[in-house]
Amino acid sequence: MALGFLVGAIGIPLPGIGRIALGLSGVLIVALILGNLRRTAGLNWTVPLSANLVLRNLGLTLFLAQVGMASGPRFAATVAETGFLMLGMGVVFQMPAITYVLARIGLITARLMVRVWKTALIVILIAAAVLSPTNDIPNMLLFAAPMLVLYVVSIFVAWIFNKPRTAT
Repeated sequence: MALGFLVGAIGIPLPGIGRIALGLSGVLIVALILGNLRRTAGLNWTVPLSANLVLRNLGLTLFLAQVGMASGPRFAATVAETGFLMLGMGVVFQMPAITYVLARIGLITARLMVRVWKTALIVILIAAAVLSPTNDIPNMLLFAAPMLVLYVVSIFVAWIFNKPRTAT
Protein backbone atom coordinates (compact mmCIF):
# COMPACT_ATOMS: atom_id res chain seq x y z
CA MET A 1 0.00 0.00 0.00
CA ALA A 2 2.89 2.32 0.74
CA LEU A 3 4.17 1.85 -2.79
CA GLY A 4 0.68 2.70 -4.08
CA PHE A 5 0.55 5.88 -2.00
CA LEU A 6 3.94 6.90 -3.40
CA VAL A 7 2.78 6.27 -6.98
CA GLY A 8 -0.38 8.26 -6.27
CA ALA A 9 1.64 11.19 -4.88
CA ILE A 10 3.73 11.57 -8.04
CA GLY A 11 2.54 14.60 -9.99
CA ILE A 12 2.35 14.41 -13.77
CA PRO A 13 2.71 17.78 -15.54
CA LEU A 14 0.11 18.41 -18.24
CA PRO A 15 0.63 21.41 -20.56
CA GLY A 16 -2.08 24.03 -20.20
CA ILE A 17 -3.69 22.25 -17.22
CA GLY A 18 -0.97 22.03 -14.57
CA ARG A 19 0.04 19.03 -12.49
CA ILE A 20 -2.22 16.07 -11.94
CA ALA A 21 -1.72 13.30 -9.38
CA LEU A 22 -3.30 9.86 -9.25
CA GLY A 23 -4.07 10.10 -5.53
CA LEU A 24 -5.58 6.98 -3.97
CA SER A 25 -6.00 5.38 -7.38
CA GLY A 26 -2.23 4.79 -7.27
CA VAL A 27 -2.91 2.03 -4.71
CA LEU A 28 -5.32 0.36 -7.14
CA ILE A 29 -2.87 0.63 -10.05
CA VAL A 30 0.00 -0.87 -8.03
CA ALA A 31 -2.29 -3.66 -6.76
CA LEU A 32 -3.34 -4.51 -10.32
CA ILE A 33 0.26 -4.59 -11.54
CA LEU A 34 1.49 -6.73 -8.63
CA GLY A 35 -1.52 -9.03 -8.90
CA ASN A 36 -0.76 -9.56 -12.56
CA LEU A 37 2.90 -10.41 -11.75
CA ARG A 38 1.67 -12.85 -9.06
CA ARG A 39 5.13 -13.35 -7.54
CA THR A 40 8.25 -11.18 -7.33
CA ALA A 41 11.41 -11.75 -5.28
CA GLY A 42 9.84 -14.58 -3.29
CA LEU A 43 6.73 -12.54 -2.34
CA ASN A 44 3.35 -13.92 -3.30
CA TRP A 45 0.98 -11.11 -4.39
CA THR A 46 -2.14 -13.23 -4.94
CA VAL A 47 -4.90 -13.80 -2.40
CA PRO A 48 -6.31 -17.31 -1.86
CA LEU A 49 -9.76 -17.84 -3.37
CA SER A 50 -11.51 -18.31 -0.02
CA ALA A 51 -10.01 -15.07 1.38
CA ASN A 52 -10.89 -13.29 -1.85
CA LEU A 53 -14.55 -14.39 -1.53
CA VAL A 54 -14.69 -13.35 2.14
CA LEU A 55 -13.24 -9.90 1.39
CA ARG A 56 -15.50 -9.44 -1.62
CA ASN A 57 -18.64 -10.34 0.36
CA LEU A 58 -17.56 -8.20 3.30
CA GLY A 59 -17.01 -5.23 1.00
CA LEU A 60 -20.37 -5.71 -0.68
CA THR A 61 -22.11 -6.06 2.69
CA LEU A 62 -20.50 -2.89 4.05
CA PHE A 63 -21.39 -1.00 0.87
CA LEU A 64 -25.03 -2.10 1.00
CA ALA A 65 -25.24 -1.33 4.72
CA GLN A 66 -23.93 2.20 4.14
CA VAL A 67 -26.30 2.79 1.23
CA GLY A 68 -29.21 1.44 3.27
CA MET A 69 -28.34 3.61 6.27
CA ALA A 70 -28.09 6.69 4.05
CA SER A 71 -31.31 6.14 2.10
CA GLY A 72 -33.42 4.40 4.75
CA PRO A 73 -35.09 7.47 6.27
CA ARG A 74 -35.96 8.92 2.85
CA PHE A 75 -37.31 5.56 1.68
CA ALA A 76 -39.47 5.25 4.80
CA ALA A 77 -40.80 8.78 4.33
CA THR A 78 -41.65 8.08 0.68
CA VAL A 79 -43.46 4.85 1.56
CA ALA A 80 -45.35 6.63 4.34
CA GLU A 81 -46.48 9.33 1.90
CA THR A 82 -47.27 7.26 -1.20
CA GLY A 83 -47.34 3.65 -0.04
CA PHE A 84 -51.13 3.29 -0.21
CA LEU A 85 -51.18 4.85 -3.68
CA MET A 86 -48.41 2.59 -5.01
CA LEU A 87 -50.02 -0.51 -3.48
CA GLY A 88 -53.39 0.37 -5.02
CA MET A 89 -51.94 1.09 -8.46
CA GLY A 90 -49.95 -2.15 -8.29
CA VAL A 91 -53.16 -4.10 -7.69
CA VAL A 92 -54.91 -2.23 -10.51
CA PHE A 93 -52.16 -3.03 -13.00
CA GLN A 94 -52.52 -6.72 -12.15
CA MET A 95 -56.12 -6.71 -13.44
CA PRO A 96 -55.29 -8.31 -16.85
CA ALA A 97 -53.19 -11.01 -15.16
CA ILE A 98 -55.96 -11.78 -12.68
CA THR A 99 -58.47 -11.82 -15.54
CA TYR A 100 -56.25 -14.28 -17.42
CA VAL A 101 -56.22 -16.70 -14.48
CA LEU A 102 -59.96 -16.39 -13.85
CA ALA A 103 -60.74 -16.83 -17.57
CA ARG A 104 -58.49 -19.89 -17.85
CA ILE A 105 -60.25 -21.63 -14.98
CA GLY A 106 -63.63 -20.62 -16.40
CA LEU A 107 -64.90 -18.28 -13.66
CA ILE A 108 -65.36 -15.22 -15.90
CA THR A 109 -65.94 -14.63 -19.59
CA ALA A 110 -65.63 -11.64 -21.86
CA ARG A 111 -69.41 -11.65 -22.24
CA LEU A 112 -69.84 -11.34 -18.46
CA MET A 113 -67.33 -8.49 -18.29
CA VAL A 114 -69.12 -6.61 -21.07
CA ARG A 115 -72.46 -7.22 -19.36
CA VAL A 116 -71.30 -5.69 -16.04
CA TRP A 117 -69.32 -2.78 -17.52
CA LYS A 118 -71.51 -0.16 -15.81
CA THR A 119 -70.84 -1.66 -12.40
CA ALA A 120 -67.16 -1.92 -13.25
CA LEU A 121 -67.13 1.75 -14.26
CA ILE A 122 -68.59 2.77 -10.88
CA VAL A 123 -66.07 0.58 -9.03
CA ILE A 124 -63.21 2.06 -11.09
CA LEU A 125 -64.34 5.63 -10.35
CA ILE A 126 -64.62 4.86 -6.63
CA ALA A 127 -61.16 3.26 -6.64
CA ALA A 128 -59.76 6.28 -8.48
CA ALA A 129 -61.32 8.60 -5.92
CA VAL A 130 -59.82 6.60 -3.05
CA LEU A 131 -56.37 6.27 -4.62
CA SER A 132 -56.14 9.85 -5.89
CA PRO A 133 -53.85 11.97 -3.69
CA THR A 134 -56.08 15.04 -4.09
CA ASN A 135 -59.85 15.31 -4.20
CA ASP A 136 -60.33 17.17 -7.49
CA ILE A 137 -62.17 15.58 -10.40
CA PRO A 138 -59.50 16.01 -13.13
CA ASN A 139 -56.92 14.22 -10.98
CA MET A 140 -59.41 11.46 -10.21
CA LEU A 141 -60.08 11.04 -13.94
CA LEU A 142 -56.33 10.81 -14.56
CA PHE A 143 -56.31 7.83 -12.23
CA ALA A 144 -59.49 6.34 -13.71
CA ALA A 145 -58.33 6.46 -17.35
CA PRO A 146 -55.62 3.76 -17.07
CA MET A 147 -57.99 1.63 -15.01
CA LEU A 148 -60.62 1.83 -17.76
CA VAL A 149 -58.04 0.96 -20.41
CA LEU A 150 -56.91 -2.00 -18.30
CA TYR A 151 -60.54 -3.12 -17.93
CA VAL A 152 -60.91 -3.12 -21.72
CA VAL A 153 -57.61 -5.01 -22.04
CA SER A 154 -58.95 -7.47 -19.48
CA ILE A 155 -62.04 -8.02 -21.60
CA PHE A 156 -59.83 -8.91 -24.56
CA VAL A 157 -57.70 -11.16 -22.35
CA ALA A 158 -60.83 -12.98 -21.16
CA TRP A 159 -62.07 -13.27 -24.76
CA ILE A 160 -58.76 -14.72 -26.01
CA PHE A 161 -57.98 -17.06 -23.11
CA ASN A 162 -61.43 -18.15 -22.02
CA LYS A 163 -61.65 -21.88 -21.44
CA PRO A 164 -65.08 -23.12 -22.48
CA ARG A 165 -66.82 -25.12 -19.79
CA THR A 166 -67.32 -28.77 -20.50
CA ALA A 167 -70.43 -30.60 -19.41
CA THR A 168 -69.73 -33.26 -16.83
